[in-house]
Amino acid sequence: MMDAKLANGWSSLVEQDQERAERLLLEILDREPNNGQAHKMNGILRRFQGRLSEARAELETAIALDPNDTFSLRNLGITRVQIGQPDAAIPYIEKSIRLSPNDPLIAPNYAWLVLRVIHTIHQAMTHHRSYQIRYTGESRCPRQK
Repeated sequence: MMDAKLANGWSSLVEQDQERAERLLLEILDREPNNGQAHKMNGILRRFQGRLSEARAELETAIALDPNDTFSLRNLGITRVQIGQPDAAIPYIEKSIRLSPNDPLIAPNYAWLVLRVIHTIHQAMTHHRSYQIRYTGESRCPRQK
């Protein structure tokens, strides 16, 4: 369960009060350096701020603390692409797919990643369809419930 300061840090991030979010998250991490949720949120904040190397480090820490956190895995993949390392992003996105194959956010991120790596829409769509069949057993996008 999220403590009040962590919840306030997240709501500040969502509300675009990045200074407040940063202050609250750093207070939490100062008090609890192994708080994976705070590292994850700090990684997202750093990505929003364009501080991609710091975002990568925070998300890697979050994953080290919780290797099955699909949100952190997916966001580390996206961050790796933004840093210019799309090939390094693939294992993170693929692991998030294996852990949560019906997550409606993973398929578009995976298609975007494949497009960044292989550079043609036809190949990206072919790869996307194979993802759908492999991980969902369907040849169409999973629907949100």
